[in-house]
Amino acid sequence: KRKKIMDDYLDEKEQIEEIKSWLKENWLALVAGVIVGFGGLFSWNWYQDSVYESNSQALAIFDQAQQELTLGNFDSALALLQNLRSDYNSSPYTDFLGLLYSTYLLSNGNTADAAVEIEYVLNNTTDEYLRLIATWRLARVNVEMTNYDRALELVQNKNHMLSANFTELEGDVYFFRGEFDLASNTYMSILSDPNINSIDLNTLMLKINNLAAEF
Repeated sequence: KRKKIMDDYLDEKEQIEEIKSWLKENWLALVAGVIVGFGGLFSWNWYQDSVYESNSQALAIFDQAQQELTLGNFDSALALLQNLRSDYNSSPYTDFLGLLYSTYLLSNGNTADAAVEIEYVLNNTTDEYLRLIATWRLARVNVEMTNYDRALELVQNKNHMLSANFTELEGDVYFFRGEFDLASNTYMSILSDPNINSIDLNTLMLKINNLAAEF
């Protein structure tokens, strides 16, 4: 009987680790994906329409920086980002490049530096929607760095169109902290959220079903 209990315990630990591994393996894709849209809410066309011709010079710098990032020239891209922040700090292109630059930092394992860049956008943008995106991304990066209290602090305000995204991330924090009942209840609460279309429902159901089946 003792062996059966120990076997069940080990199986449960393995199942927990499998789910954690899945979340960790996919978190970067989720963070990167949020820059082009929470379920299609945020699109590049929408972004361009919001900027207008008065930001044409900022756009030219943004385009150049984007090319440098694509080529892996991070130092050149950073110099262009600093140029934007110096000369066009109020331009949405500046904020967007900051988020884009942080994505490339994340993809190269520079998590702490990415957090600094995202926090800069969060503290300086005048665009409310970009502020929400930056808040979500900063919380997600803090989860990756196991700064769970900071992540929870960032996602507490859910009175906005990205409430479902924030709630899902809150559930992730509880899961990683081993608070599985809280995680399950938090995930389940999203099913009645009017903003549920802003998240990947398949991913949410995978989390809910895994917790229901294993715990």
